[in-house]
Amino acid sequence: MSDAEIASLVRQFFADTNIHCSMVSVSHKPSVQALLAHGMPVVEYVFRNNVQLTYHLMDALATITGENPIKPEHAGIISEMREDWHQWAAAHNYR
Repeated sequence: MSDAEIASLVRQFFADTNIHCSMVSVSHKPSVQALLAHGMPVVEYVFRNNVQLTYHLMDALATITGENPIKPEHAGIISEMREDWHQWAAAHNYR
């Protein structure tokens, strides 16, 4: 999948998840399913292009990677959650 295709998928993901408060409420949307199905190329794209990490995107990253680098004390603090993901990305050479 090309970067342009992933970018389009990420844009649609943001559009579909922008107003919903839980991943459960958006998990049935085709854009969410497509993003998850494309797996690690999405993770690589997100960190290579410094895509803004939203709560829903971080949840999708955890589903794709099978990991959750967010420290328990950072749960609910978006800026800290983002930093935990960026540290994870750096440790996995995605930066």
